[in-house]
Amino acid sequence: MKLYAYDHCPFCVRARMIFGLKNLPFELVILANDDETTPIGLVGKKSYRF
Repeated sequence: MKLYAYDHCPFCVRARMIFGLKNLPFELVILANDDETTPIGLVGKKSYRF
């Protein structure tokens, strides 16, 4: 599993913590702060509002 994350994102930090606590194998891909093309290409937009 790949986890695309920003260093400054609190939700990304929580996801990384959960993967670690559950001992789930994953590949961490750190995105640059100004990288908009990668998340848009993966899900169609940069952020998701709940």
